[in-house]
Amino acid sequence: NGVGNGASMTLEYTRADFAIAQFAKEMGDTNAEQEFLKRSAYWRNIFDPETKYIRARTADGKFVPGFKPAQGDGFQEGNAAQYTLMIPYNLKGLVDAIGGPKAARARLDDYFSQYGSFSNMGPYFFIANEPSFGNPWIYNWAGYPWRTQEVVRKTINDLFTDKPDGMPGNDDLGATSSWIVFAELGFFPEIPGVGGVTTNSPMFPDVTLMLGDHPLQIVAKGAPDKLYVKSIALDGTPIRNWWIDWSRLSKANKLDFTLTGTPDTQAGELPPSYPAKK
Repeated sequence: NGVGNGASMTLEYTRADFAIAQFAKEMGDTNAEQEFLKRSAYWRNIFDPETKYIRARTADGKFVPGFKPAQGDGFQEGNAAQYTLMIPYNLKGLVDAIGGPKAARARLDDYFSQYGSFSNMGPYFFIANEPSFGNPWIYNWAGYPWRTQEVVRKTINDLFTDKPDGMPGNDDLGATSSWIVFAELGFFPEIPGVGGVTTNSPMFPDVTLMLGDHPLQIVAKGAPDKLYVKSIALDGTPIRNWWIDWSRLSKANKLDFTLTGTPDTQAGELPPSYPAKK
């Protein structure tokens, strides 16, 4: 059909453009920051407001016809259902584009209802390909953080085992291994180019990380039995938006999760998003 992997390439470039914008910001180059941040919003050029999915376009600018969410035209080792979620730096913008929090939750719930595979991709979560790695944490941006906690834990239990084939897909220089390490600790670096992590429920009741020569104690009394997060505190200061900046985490002594056996359906504040200025 002549579209190649155009849609997924566009998303790869927009992620890179966003990261470059963050680098330019740190260097004090405001013009470059704004230019690359503007380019990071080009995902909207291939977002179809009718179907509310990322779609490939043909050379004449029209969307590839015969659309289905599992359609792979224009995507590298994936499809529209998976790649539409590949906007980690502006997830609030994506949630809004899909139709708001309730519509996003319905989309995500269906997406996580099964696992995709190379033999049967479907419009489902496909952790064997890196663009899907951060998907379980998108619920934090939709206002349903307890669903992130459920989906992350289910993914760990279902797809990672101690058998010879216990890694879901090619580890790709440790990428998939790093996923489960982050997930079991209780956080994930969702946004490329931004130092920080979004949270889920830890698997360990007490673990100490060495951040260089600085120890960080992560406490989650009741883990792994208690699945849901009631509250989070960093050195005694509450974390209310399911996000911890690296500038704070790297200097902290203690990250304390208060867990519960039932979901806390209070959404809290949303983690940060970085839309381009209009």
